[in-house]
This record gives sequence, C-alpha cells and structure tokens, in this order.
Amino acid sequence: MPMPEPKDGESEEEFFGRCMGDDLMNEDYPDEKQRYAVCQSLWDKEEKQMETEAEFREIEERFAGSPKNKYGTHSSKGFKGDYEAAWRCHFSQVGGGKTDAESSGPIRGTVRRVSMIAAGMKPACELISTDSIGPRQGPKSPLKCSFPDSPSDYGLSTWAEPKDDDLTQEDITLSCKDLNIIKKTALAEIKRRAKDREEEEEGEGKKKVQETYQCECLECGYRFESEEHCSDVKCPECGGKCRRVERPGPGQKSNKHEVERRTFDLTEMRVSRADGETPKITGHASVFNKLSENLGGFREKVAPGAFSKTIEESDIRALWNHNPDYVLGRNKSGTLALAEDKKGLAIEIEPPDAQWAKDLMETIKRGDVDQMSFSFVTIKDRWENKEGKDSIRTLEEVELFDVSPVTFPAYPQTDVNVRSVFAEAGLNYDALTGVLVRAQKGIPLTDADRDLLKASVDVLKGYLPEEGSEPGGQGSQGVTGDAGRVAILRRRLELVAYN
Repeated sequence: MPMPEPKDGESEEEFFGRCMGDDLMNEDYPDEKQRYAVCQSLWDKEEKQMETEAEFREIEERFAGSPKNKYGTHSSKGFKGDYEAAWRCHFSQVGGGKTDAESSGPIRGTVRRVSMIAAGMKPACELISTDSIGPRQGPKSPLKCSFPDSPSDYGLSTWAEPKDDDLTQEDITLSCKDLNIIKKTALAEIKRRAKDREEEEEGEGKKKVQETYQCECLECGYRFESEEHCSDVKCPECGGKCRRVERPGPGQKSNKHEVERRTFDLTEMRVSRADGETPKITGHASVFNKLSENLGGFREKVAPGAFSKTIEESDIRALWNHNPDYVLGRNKSGTLALAEDKKGLAIEIEPPDAQWAKDLMETIKRGDVDQMSFSFVTIKDRWENKEGKDSIRTLEEVELFDVSPVTFPAYPQTDVNVRSVFAEAGLNYDALTGVLVRAQKGIPLTDADRDLLKASVDVLKGYLPEEGSEPGGQGSQGVTGDAGRVAILRRRLELVAYN
C-alpha cells in the first residue's frame, strides 16, 4: 500500500493523526520518532506543492493587458473569437511595436511565465520547440486590430462566474494547448521584430555609405567629410572648389584590415586586492582624445565610443606582451572586464593562479611594467589634413582583439637612430614618412611629392651600399641593424617615387 498523502481540505493535525495511526506506517516504521519524521516529510512535500501551484496561478494572473475570456482569465475556455489571432494582435502592440530589444522585453517575460506554468502542470506540459517557430508574417508591428480584454467586450458589466456555467476555477485556467498558442505567437513576434531590426540597420548602413563622401579642397588641400557630393560643396577652410577622394568616410570600413597595436604609458596601472578576493590588474588600455607622438607623418587619437560595440560583441583576451601562450583573462569567461569611462577604455583583469602571472603582478607593483597596449582592426576612422601640419587620424570604431601589459611598446613612436641618419643627410624624416602614409592611404601624390622622394633616394644611396656591392651580391638586402632599417625605408621611397 502507498504511504498516506494529505487530502484536499485536510488540516495538518488531521493528517498527522491519520499518518501516525496508519497500519502500513506502523509496520514499516515502528519507532514513533522515525514515523513522525516521515509523516512530517510527506506533509512538507504536499505543502510545497500547494505553494507552487498558488504561485503559478498568481503568475497566470500577471498577463496584464492580454486577451481575456468572459470569466476574466486568459484561457481559451469561454473566449470570444479567434484565440490565436487575439494573442498575435496583443504581442504586435507590446512596446508600440518598436523593433529595439527593450520594447520586446515584456514579450520575452511572457514566454518565461509560460514555461514556468507548463513545468508546474501535472503531468508537465510539453511546449513547442523554439526552433520550429518562424517570424510572424504579414504587416510590420503594431497590427491594427483589437481583442477582448474587458467584461464589456462580452456584453457584461462584471466578469461572469464559472459556476453559473457549471464550471470550476480549474476549468477556466490555461491549458497546455493554450500555453503552446501563447508561446508560438510570442516567439513569432520576437523573431519578426529581430528580422525587421536587421533590415532597418542594413538599410541605414547602405544609406549612410551612399550619402557619405571624403572631400579634398583643390586650392588649400584641406580634407573633410560631407553628406553632399564633393563637387557640390565649398571648402570650409578657404571656400575653394573640392573633389572626391577614395578614402572611406563615415559608415565605411578603412582600407586597412591588418591588425594594429597602440601603447599607452599608464602610471595608474596597478594590482589591487580586496579582502578575501584574488588580486586584479586594473588600469586603462587606451585614453580618449590624447594625441600620440608622430607615427610617421601623422598623429592619432581615440574617440569616445570607439570601443563601445566591440566590448559588447567581441571575444577579447588579456595577454602578457601580446603572447597568446600567456592568457591573463578573457571577457567571455568573466576574468576580463572592459568598459568605457570618461578617461578611456578601463580594464580589470583577474589573472590565473600561475607563477608567471604572479611574477608579472610583482613587476607591475614595482613599477617595472607600466604600459598597456591593445591590438585592433580599424572599422571606422577619420582624417584631418592641414597644410604644414601633421595629419590627424581619429579612431572612431575598432574591433578589439586583445589588451596587454607590455614590457616595451608594440612600436617605437620615434626611431632616434634612423632619424639621425636622415638629419645628417639633410633630409626631413617626418615629411618623407608623411608622403609614404598618404601614398598608402591612396591619396594622389603631387609632382612635388615625387620630386622630393626621388631626390631623397639619390641622397640615401650615398649612405648605403649599392645593390649587389656587398659580398655575396646581397646589396642593401644584406644590411642589418639601423642601416638595414634605413635601407628598407629607402627602398619604400623608391617604389613610391617611381610607381
């Protein structure tokens, strides 16, 4: 025989009297204390189930503003009209039909409540698979429609009583079939809005690319961005005529797809440790609106918001010296936190419990390592060019790959030895590298630019061996060290000058 279970309407005292006196219980549990403990367990189990059922009934009542039957509940029993169409109408109007994720929040909440109610049913209700539901078809949200949600829709002044129709309260609660209809229409609406949002973003992107131009003044050489065609605008600096150049404008990707690295000196990078917590490395991997030194004919700064998208979407690592063999943290695993603040890209790294990581934290504490670098690909940048001044590049959006405490910068902002060779030869290092940068960016060179390059190549030949003059016929290809770097730069100047 099964163990006794509490009956509907039975009090705790009545159940314990029946349970303690049950013949099977006395046979299986002759010890009175043990038998009492088993009876207590049976009562607690039933009481918890009763509380759960009451919670589910309360959840069902929270479908605010949803279709209702004539009894004031949300089931299809006693419902007037097409039950599925009513829910489809309701979900299309939630949040005003807007496609942003926040407006669809209440719909997602309804799906969660449906799942809870289904799990609490006896037997549990099997809900339709999410993957089998496609986006809602037809017009965009919100639909122009209505559904019954008040007594007046049924010609009543107050909700009807189920007992008047020989029904119980249980008869007019949501059935498994009802829950499946609600889930199906809710997810179809969510997927429809997601599809519409993607189409809107794609359309805005195409429009932005089509309407954005990078212009250059034919008189003063000033470069700027315009939503109008360059031939229809005047230069904002001198009022001269302009032409369109091929460098990308807003909304377009940069021509450069290679991974770049930038390094910042950060005296505030530190190792911190709260009570009872593991030590963490904190600081900034980038500082907003801080101009770099000359990077070879141009200077650079990072605009606020440049990292906002990538830190939400990208899988980013924290490495030691950009070495993938030494992973300090990862945002997807929660051991790397990244956020934009007023200063720049703030980072918090929770290093692993490894000796090399402990050694690194000690060098940071001592101040031996005080620089942070980041690796990225440019998604969107902006260039400003003024006569007699370095070009300014502003990084407006990047895709971030890693952040890294570094012993040395990922690139030297100035190469003193190479500059000294150029100075000794009477050449302007910044002017020459600036011409190279413009050529790399696809900016047409002037005759004066090419004359400068050719003259510089001839001068540098006097400081380096001619091709084939070195033993083994290697020429400048066999030169190493500072001379090798000068040789490589001379070769680059030569290729651009005579291309």
